[in-house]
Amino acid sequence: MRKWWAAVTAFLEAGHVAYDDFVAAFGPPAATWQGWKAYYALPPVDGEPRYLSLSVNEATHDIYVAGESSELEDLESLWVVSGDDR
Repeated sequence: MRKWWAAVTAFLEAGHVAYDDFVAAFGPPAATWQGWKAYYALPPVDGEPRYLSLSVNEATHDIYVAGESSELEDLESLWVVSGDDR
């Protein structure tokens, strides 16, 4: 398991899905896209940039998916909110 992922997983699985709480705990993202996707820089993999990507519900401001992304695409969803809370 990726070292950085343990802290993120523990935070989200403890029920801290509010985006503002995430920012308070981990700092501001490196970039955002249209207000509902946030990116945090991660250590590169084989020299290629990697990012923690968070999908955020526009209405509730809750995180519903966290995953790993490259410069061009989402690579893997590593945490998805349970139920219909998207």
